[in-house]
Amino acid sequence: MPSPPPSALPARDPAAEDQFVAAWRDADLAEDDLLEAVVAALSAGRPQLGARLVGLLPPQPDEPPAISRARRAARLLLHEGGPAAAQALHDELEPLRSLHFLRGRARQRATLLGQPTPRRRR
Repeated sequence: MPSPPPSALPARDPAAEDQFVAAWRDADLAEDDLLEAVVAALSAGRPQLGARLVGLLPPQPDEPPAISRARRAARLLLHEGGPAAAQALHDELEPLRSLHFLRGRARQRATLLGQPTPRRRR
């Protein structure tokens, strides 16, 4: 199966990106073309796509800076868990954030009404 053209990046849709990466995975790997696809993805501001594509390349000791950048993005996505983990963290912290704003609002309201502000010992 021939590899897709590196300059033709898929739409910003998870299904389209999955198909694009699968086409590269199933293709006869031409490393230069795959390198171009990684660089094109990073240049287009799509580090997740670049990270997925760079996983198809074997590690090399003297990699271009764009490829090492894509490998760092891949490690970050794996370590942090990607967008789903970020949303889960946001959902976990939302009650604490709400409580923080409620306390601040109570202090400001007390100041405006001339009442003593509620303070906690630190």
